[in-house]
Amino acid sequence: MDHLIISERMDQALSANRRAELIIVRLAGAIFALSVVSLVFAFWTKSLFLGLAALLLGGLLYWPFVEIRKLRRENLCLEAIPALAYNYSPERGMEEIGKLLEMVRTGKDDPSR
Repeated sequence: MDHLIISERMDQALSANRRAELIIVRLAGAIFALSVVSLVFAFWTKSLFLGLAALLLGGLLYWPFVEIRKLRRENLCLEAIPALAYNYSPERGMEEIGKLLEMVRTGKDDPSR
């Protein structure tokens, strides 16, 4: 394995994840702003239906937070891969990288669970 190729690919993946995280954070900000504006408008017009719509809109913030958590977990794993590739033998490194990727896919700390 060429260390420069590994580092270059990891840097590309990390920058793509940072871009995706920025988009998701902006989306969450827009959802939050729309939710607050619609809640204020609901109070101003004394409309129960607009208030419920504002709360449902605020509930949509769940998705961006889950995605941000997933991207950050992936980033941590991507940052660890070059260290695993450099410090272990190729066979042991592939085994550890496989465990790391399984952790990213499942979201569990221990892939054996």
